[in-house]
Amino acid sequence: MKNVIEVRKAVCKDCHRCLRECEVSAIGFEDNQAWIIEEKCIYCGNCVKVCPQGAKRPVFPQKKLAAYLSSESKLAVSLAPSFISAFPGIEPGKIISGLRKLGFDFIGETASAASDVVKEFNNLLSNRDIPLISSCCPSLVNLIEKHYPELLDCLAPVVSPMILHANQLKKQLVGDWKVIFIGPCLAKQDEMLKIENKQKRPDLVLTFEQLKTLFQENNINLAALEIEEMDQPCSVEIANYALTGGALKAAGFFEREKNDSKTVYSVSGQQDILAFLEDIKNERVNADFVEMLACQGGCINGPGLKNNYSIPARKKMINDYMKDKYTNDLDFSDPILSKKQVHQNRKKLFSLPTENEIRKILKEIGKYTTEDETNCGGCGYNSCREKAIAVYQGLAEKKMCIPYMKARAESLSHIIVESSHNAIIVVNDDMIVQKFNPVAEKLFNMSSTRTKGKNLNKFLDITSFQQVWRQRKSIIHQIATYNEGELVVDQTIFVVEEHHVIVGILTDVTEQEKQKKHFKEMKKMAAAKANDVVHKQMKIVQEIAGLLGETTVETKAALYELTDLIKAGE
Repeated sequence: MKNVIEVRKAVCKDCHRCLRECEVSAIGFEDNQAWIIEEKCIYCGNCVKVCPQGAKRPVFPQKKLAAYLSSESKLAVSLAPSFISAFPGIEPGKIISGLRKLGFDFIGETASAASDVVKEFNNLLSNRDIPLISSCCPSLVNLIEKHYPELLDCLAPVVSPMILHANQLKKQLVGDWKVIFIGPCLAKQDEMLKIENKQKRPDLVLTFEQLKTLFQENNINLAALEIEEMDQPCSVEIANYALTGGALKAAGFFEREKNDSKTVYSVSGQQDILAFLEDIKNERVNADFVEMLACQGGCINGPGLKNNYSIPARKKMINDYMKDKYTNDLDFSDPILSKKQVHQNRKKLFSLPTENEIRKILKEIGKYTTEDETNCGGCGYNSCREKAIAVYQGLAEKKMCIPYMKARAESLSHIIVESSHNAIIVVNDDMIVQKFNPVAEKLFNMSSTRTKGKNLNKFLDITSFQQVWRQRKSIIHQIATYNEGELVVDQTIFVVEEHHVIVGILTDVTEQEKQKKHFKEMKKMAAAKANDVVHKQMKIVQEIAGLLGETTVETKAALYELTDLIKAGE
């Protein structure tokens, strides 16, 4: 990535929502993690807005900004015209005061350069036989360069107000200045990096949300600040440039609409833009000038601007701000030549699979016929075929197919249950049988046609199942008897709350229990016999002891006599 959007892989949960919401399919997947396909990405930031885990976020060049603030350079802010709608309830002058507290020395509105841009649009419209598409929105420029290069001639060869304004500031402000653009757009970061000459571009791009973070970290309470004036405000005629139709109004198209034969359009939102580009490409519309903004409603709905206000409410904030505008006295105009911009064909051509290769991939995910291609969109692609092509190109994984993975999981679950050596019984909270696997059928001498949908008490004692459901306490390896004691099982019974079912896993231990009983009886008999033998042996020992005692006394006496005789012989 070009330091625009950061993907935190450990947070990504493989939900595919970013891909479903990406109009240009610029999200790839590998090892269940999303990654951004730079060759396709237009940096609209939509994936950042829709990610439920917050796994994607704009890169925040906070360390670089801190270095600028602590350096000898002076800092100028080029403030996007939508800044009012980023801070609802805060007076514009207090936002300016907050910027000064952060350490910025000069604050001007980016829109002040827009008047020169729209003048160039008007110049380009003369003697032109193909539509002219505005070039102010960097996401739109990326869209045409990467996905519609055949329309490059339609794209106005004019830099955006951000680039022009930064260029103007660096030329007009005396000394060593760094220019920081602050706005609602992530693609501005990419637009800045595309220009190699640092003197003709901003030095840093921040979003309004990142500006809010800076205010918070520096304990700046905007509501409590004094009102200060902008160093370089834009004129009232250009102040609503951030809204849809802003460029048309600035170019004077609305005022001359009745007397001019020019056909102009304002299109915002990627779906409408893609449809309209197709119309232009296939010559289905007659257009002279088309203003295009990637975000629905214009820049007041950019990914770097977050609040709960609707688009009409944000428009009202801009319009209210316009009522108090005053005309800028500073002359920051620039020769027309500096506003030229060369657009490039940056479309990446990925290799395409053959029909046989597509069919092979589809078969591997259970799509054997066209009827199997559900085109549900769960994977993020519009069709199974489109997803198969992405798999071939290494941009997607087979297991992203939700119906396939669901069927596979169900199949695996079914195989496990059906092939288990244990009896598995599943009932709902009304004790109605949901599943009786083959071992259970054999164990209770039942068939699936007789058990499914019937109450379990028709086949066995349900006391244990009811107890588990009532107490929500599992039974683990309990020995129980069924069929009037003829069947002995080791049973584990537990509740699956989310599905309101009780699962019983029963192992037939009838033979083992019989053997244990038989072994116990044999041990008892052996113990009795051993006791009898011991008793008899003790009796014999006692008798032997008695005889041995008498013999010992006689022997002792004889030995004493023999000793005396020997001594006497001496």
